[in-house]
Amino acid sequence: MNHKKKMRGASVLIAFLVCVSASPDAAETNWSPNSDQIVRLEKKLVLPRGARPLRDYGRYYWGTTEKGTRVIHGALVWGQQIGTHIINRQIFQKATDQGCDWIYVWYEPAKDMISVRCDGVG
Repeated sequence: MNHKKKMRGASVLIAFLVCVSASPDAAETNWSPNSDQIVRLEKKLVLPRGARPLRDYGRYYWGTTEKGTRVIHGALVWGQQIGTHIINRQIFQKATDQGCDWIYVWYEPAKDMISVRCDGVG
């Protein structure tokens, strides 16, 4: 990945971390997953074809409640601060076809169900 593309990705992430805010209704359904839940999620995680090793991503996780069920969402972002980060708001980018430089995770702890996809079609 060239420096210009990496810097663009960093700018996008920073913009989302700073600018995305939850609505008052969403704030009532947000919760923070604990480290044990994240460890369980990452043990179950199978990265899509074309992804880098998990350790190469900045891994951002947050909790929401969907129809009364707690769900953990994640954004795995290559080229960002490596490691696990539990945050209190969602981060998504508009589909920009970043391929597996951005990976989205959806996990329902109660049923131990997980879904993983790369951004866009790349």
